[in-house]
Amino acid sequence: MGELKFAEDILAPSSKITVEYAGKDPFWICTAALKMMRDTLKLSSKDLREDDVRWDVTGEMREFYCIWRAKRKEDAWTDTWVKITAHGFINKERQGNVKIKLEGYLETKFSYDNAFQRWLWNLFNYFFYWRQRRSYLDHSKDDIMSIREQILSKYGILR
Repeated sequence: MGELKFAEDILAPSSKITVEYAGKDPFWICTAALKMMRDTLKLSSKDLREDDVRWDVTGEMREFYCIWRAKRKEDAWTDTWVKITAHGFINKERQGNVKIKLEGYLETKFSYDNAFQRWLWNLFNYFFYWRQRRSYLDHSKDDIMSIREQILSKYGILR
């Protein structure tokens, strides 16, 4: 059994949005990222992943590094993946800096058993399903931009 897979960056032409902040309480993102993703993407907790959480408290500046991912099932064939990465430093007075990266991609998979089915899936995708995928892409981009706006608002760096 084969699989036909299509993947697209949600934030194309770039693959990431970066937010940099220096000031009070840069660690806030580590406590709020999962809730932000859950509420904005309208997911349950089983669809959220805390891939990596690390910190180092050996020096004057405490370093932290975190990665979170969310997977939203759009329909039988398509999933949306959103990832937030935060890396920063904080001192004992809760001052520091953080660099936050937001990224996402849309993944579509069609399973087939023979060449004829593969050809039909390609035809279906090319003539009919592309419009639906485009709709998912636009909706997901709006969600990522909403997360970005929430982060900018909390840190007080809105335009």
